[in-house]
Amino acid sequence: GTITIVDNDSVFQFDTNNVVISENAGSLLVTVLRLGDLTSQNTVDFGTVDGTALAASDYTATNGFLIFPENTPQRTFTVPIANDTLPEPAEFLRVFLTNAVTVQAGQNAVIGSNSVMVVTITDNIVRIEFTQSNYLVSESARTLNVILNRVGGSGGAISVTLNSVDISATAGVDYSGFTNVLVSWPDNDVTARTNVIQLFDDVDATETNETANLVLSAPTGGVTIGTTNSTLTIIDNDGTAGLDFDF
Repeated sequence: GTITIVDNDSVFQFDTNNVVISENAGSLLVTVLRLGDLTSQNTVDFGTVDGTALAASDYTATNGFLIFPENTPQRTFTVPIANDTLPEPAEFLRVFLTNAVTVQAGQNAVIGSNSVMVVTITDNIVRIEFTQSNYLVSESARTLNVILNRVGGSGGAISVTLNSVDISATAGVDYSGFTNVLVSWPDNDVTARTNVIQLFDDVDATETNETANLVLSAPTGGVTIGTTNSTLTIIDNDGTAGLDFDF
């Protein structure tokens, strides 16, 4: 004859063990599954614990218990996510299950192998901008560092194009300039980008201070541009009012 062994275990676990969510999502909906025997009422406890994400600043600490009535295969709860204005890398927290309980004699309620979920919170993308709206530099400095910041967001790969536009300064004569320079950031990178301009120290005593515009355009990855333009002013050091420290 055939002997059928009926399982009497209810197993509780998450539907996934890894979730990525943007900080502007508002909240995370977590699904808990009950596998195996559904013929009794069960309860299971849940909670959150800090990783690099911190309760109160990055999310709201959440804990409690779920009641599974008879023939109920899944329940849900939410973890509130905080949307701050700080540029920061991706951060994570953990959500866990513990203490599964049954009300029926002869039935077992256990925690499954998928009982810890890692939740990664990515920063929402805001803008790319110059660190300065004006650069004032002597031609004798020889170089100038033009710095771009990724502000308010680390999630996703983004880029922007950097160009220089002559006003009274001439690219190739007074400074090296930028022509369609692609400045990019990979996902979860908020490191400032430094772009170097070469300054040409001439001995022309007839020229005055000269200017150029530095311009950002063509953003990709859903990013916006903060400070679009920055003005470069190259101070002459050869005229009657200037000092030249080089032979």
